[in-house]
Amino acid sequence: MFIAIGNLLARIARGRPLVLIVDDLQWADESSLLLLVYLMRRISDMRMLVLATFRDFDLDENGGVAHTLEEMVRDRTVQMLTLDGLARESCGSMAGIASQNPPAALLSTFLPI
Repeated sequence: MFIAIGNLLARIARGRPLVLIVDDLQWADESSLLLLVYLMRRISDMRMLVLATFRDFDLDENGGVAHTLEEMVRDRTVQMLTLDGLARESCGSMAGIASQNPPAALLSTFLPI
C-alpha cells in the first residue's frame, strides 16, 4: 500500500510540484505515521513538500508521534519550525468577529486553557 501511495504522489509531482499537508499529526495512528516516514524517505526523489502540523502539548497522548519525529530528525528528512500560539485578539479576528469581544467559549476552541 505504501509503495502504491508513494508512486501515485510521485506521478502527480512529476506534472507539477505538490504540497501535502498533514494537520493534527498528534492524533495520527501507527499506520499513518509509518506511511509518513516512508514518504519522507522517498521525498528527495520527488518535487514534493510535506507540511505536517502538530500540537506539542498533545504528544504525551500519542508517544508514536514523538518517536516518529525523533526518527525523521535523526534521518535529516525534516526541518522543524516552532510556532507560538496566537493571541486571543488574533483568534477573535480569525473567527471573523474582530469588531466584537469574542465570547470566552469561542476562544477556548482556538486556545488551550
